[in-house]
Amino acid sequence: MAGPNVELFKFGLYLFFPLAIMIHVGDPDWYERHVRPIRDSFWPSPDTLYVPPRDQASIKSELERLRAERRAKAAQAIAEAKREPRSSSSSSSPSSFSSSSSSTTAPSPAQPARTTAPAHASATGASDSLLRLGPLIREASLRNGLTPPAGLAAERESETQRRARREAWAAQSRGRAV
Repeated sequence: MAGPNVELFKFGLYLFFPLAIMIHVGDPDWYERHVRPIRDSFWPSPDTLYVPPRDQASIKSELERLRAERRAKAAQAIAEAKREPRSSSSSSSPSSFSSSSSSTTAPSPAQPARTTAPAHASATGASDSLLRLGPLIREASLRNGLTPPAGLAAERESETQRRARREAWAAQSRGRAV
């Protein structure tokens, strides 16, 4: 086997081997014996899978269901936040945080001023309730000695502060310092 015979043997092997594997693995009897028993242990049954809505009416009903769930969760969060006591003195809170929310002095940086919802906020419920939740979450986290979430620490930042923060973020994402 020299010269052209080797090339002919390699060509036959390269062509025959993948075809033989495809014929062997593609055999329905082999699939039933080797794949079907294992497949059921990996994949859930089709009855338990989520089937997304396909027509317009079912899509609208699904959206309404999701919106109702979201409204219920927001209402529950508001109710829980309102049930919490507003002013309680906690000995476990750090000394840098003031837990008294009834002080008459000017607010310190650790205790930002309370603000009301802006006039442009919609009264549809979702955005209005979220605007009311911010100060309650911040107060609860300060009472428990936690740092409030970043979005709630500075609820109302001025337009220049917002622009400076955006420019700093854009510069950082481009890889250069401000």
